[in-house]
Amino acid sequence: MSRASVTRYEIEAARRRQMHLTRVRETTVRFYEKYQNMYNQMVLDGFQDLVPSELQKVKGYLSEIERNLDANPEAARGSSFELGEFINSVRPLARAAEQEMVSKQRLRMQQMKEEMAKLEQETTKYYYDVVGRISDPVIQDFAFEDLQVLKKEIETEKSAQSIHSIKQKIDKRVSEICVKAEQKANEWKERKKTEAAQEIQLSKLETNIELISADKKESEAEIQAILDSLQKTKQQIQSGSAVNLEDVSELIQEAIENAENKVMDERIRKETVKMIVKSLQEQGFVIQGKVSRSTENNEDVVKILARKPSGKQALCKVNLTGDFMYKFDHYEGQACREDEQLFKDKLTEIYGIKLTDERVIWENPERISKNSKPIDTPASVERRNR
Repeated sequence: MSRASVTRYEIEAARRRQMHLTRVRETTVRFYEKYQNMYNQMVLDGFQDLVPSELQKVKGYLSEIERNLDANPEAARGSSFELGEFINSVRPLARAAEQEMVSKQRLRMQQMKEEMAKLEQETTKYYYDVVGRISDPVIQDFAFEDLQVLKKEIETEKSAQSIHSIKQKIDKRVSEICVKAEQKANEWKERKKTEAAQEIQLSKLETNIELISADKKESEAEIQAILDSLQKTKQQIQSGSAVNLEDVSELIQEAIENAENKVMDERIRKETVKMIVKSLQEQGFVIQGKVSRSTENNEDVVKILARKPSGKQALCKVNLTGDFMYKFDHYEGQACREDEQLFKDKLTEIYGIKLTDERVIWENPERISKNSKPIDTPASVERRNR
């Protein structure tokens, strides 16, 4: 007797969840290490003097990712996604700040130091001390004119006013000026990011192409297709073709999720194949040759062929979409159904593989004698009526 069936396979929820979290942690660590290296290089390049608030934001994201990697990998991944959207804009912004703001600001600071050296008036010295605490060169630039007005007011204050009241005025006015300047600085930074959008998106594409490439060892063909899509978009941007740069972020996010799904599908299949092999071996089957991966009818399948010393044979094929075909062959009598049922029971009860939507696709039942007609089964009737 021979019998072949197709069913759907699922790993138990708890194990699947653990596999998912392991995968999330692995990929997030990969991105975290890349972003940490980018941050370290920015520090070496002196970005803390050019775009201090942006660098502090990157540092905050990195700390958040590191804190959640083990305790809450999904939260860490969320922070990694947000950092990925932000970090590639920091370098072009720092370059713009260097070119447009910092050189002027350095000259102003030098002049301020020279003036402070000549000062004797306590309130004016206090003014320079407060202004010197503004660390962001872009904010300093937008605050410059209003600060100059304040400086003149202080220098012409009547002696009747107390030093304390003048210092309070300085604190209040500098704070107000900084709020206004910070708003202008943020608007300037957004303009610069828009101007550098193509560079930023190319940098994001290159980062993600590099990191997703590491998954090829687990699911080469599927991951390569994802990489080809990203490479195509990168080439279009480089060649000046019309590409909606706002859609690139969505494309990258989709590529990351697709890579996650492909790798998870392959890992779940590998886990299922291990359980199938163990189940067969426990029933006395010997695996024939190497468990192999091949393409049949344009479908990626893993084949497991096993035999007993008596000649009884089991063939299993597992694909990536959750389908699992098994065939028990070279049996006599009901031993075929018994081995099949024992095989399914082991997978379900011992190894936690849930089998659903089972259907028989082929059956060759045992005959009573050589001259008797085959026994009708739903599968055989269906074949005759085709």
